[in-house]
Amino acid sequence: MTSEKRASGGRPVTRTLRAATVRTMARVVRAGAARCAHAMRMRLAADPDPAPGAQRKN
Repeated sequence: MTSEKRASGGRPVTRTLRAATVRTMARVVRAGAARCAHAMRMRLAADPDPAPGAQRKN
């Protein structure tokens, strides 16, 4: 991060980089949450009484 800032010589590049990273991370998190919820729903439908640590395991 600091090396990129030094190479670019200022804030704009890091700001755009951070915005892009936040955008992609939000998309990934949303997709992952949807996938996890879908898997949990399927698991609950298959097994009405899952193990205590089943929700956290992916």
